Amino acid sequence: MELQVLRETEYVPKWSKNEKEAKPIKVKLRYLTPGERDECYEWCDGDLVPNRQKFFLKGVVSIENLVVNDEKLKTGQDVLDTPGLDGLFHEICTVILKQNARQDLKN
Repeated sequence: MELQVLRETEYVPKWSKNEKEAKPIKVKLRYLTPGERDECYEWCDGDLVPNRQKFFLKGVVSIENLVVNDEKLKTGQDVLDTPGLDGLFHEICTVILKQNARQDLKN
């Protein structure tokens, strides 16, 4: 069997009407391996739940065109370290969680 597996994607967030900007924010995201996904879950009150920050940090490869107070933000850690970007974080994190949902190839 020969498979083609997509490793990275580019995402343009809709946050703050970004997609309508002349130079929109672009985020390069990567698909995680099963082992990396497993590292992003933790137990909470008897349930296995995703740690959104871990998924975000592992899933974001790079960020383009995001400038806050004259400082270019290029990484997931930059976003986490900057106040006021909660909405952007949650939107990107939702995309990462969806694209890394467990997938089984079926015949």
